[in-house]
Amino acid sequence: MSEAWCATTGIVTSVTVTMSVVMVMHLTIDRFVAVRYPVRYRHFCTRGRMVGIIGVTWLGAIFFSIFPVLPGFGGYRFKKSVCLCLKQIGQERSGTFSNIYNALCVAFPMMMVVTFSCAMILELRRKSSVGKSNHARR
Repeated sequence: MSEAWCATTGIVTSVTVTMSVVMVMHLTIDRFVAVRYPVRYRHFCTRGRMVGIIGVTWLGAIFFSIFPVLPGFGGYRFKKSVCLCLKQIGQERSGTFSNIYNALCVAFPMMMVVTFSCAMILELRRKSSVGKSNHARR
């Protein structure tokens, strides 16, 4: 597999994986806001804000995916074990970059998904118990 093709497929794969993880985080936060603040939801989540969030997410995903191609950061190499072109780790700068990428684009979004999902469940339980107590009073 040529180096240019490997870099291209590696970048595309990295962008799509990063976008998937981060967009799940954004969707979870959006749903939490809709559940927690149903009346003010349209004020918080305007079309402009959503376009801005999606745009910044795309730019971040592209940045983190193209960065390894720069000289001194390892680039992408074909891995036979997974049949994909993945970021090459091994040099000190590429190792630091990978740690930053994993923290910002994998660990943080997943932590936010878990946190906001739990908060949403608690909020739904709270609203459910409030509804039951109001119904019992009638």
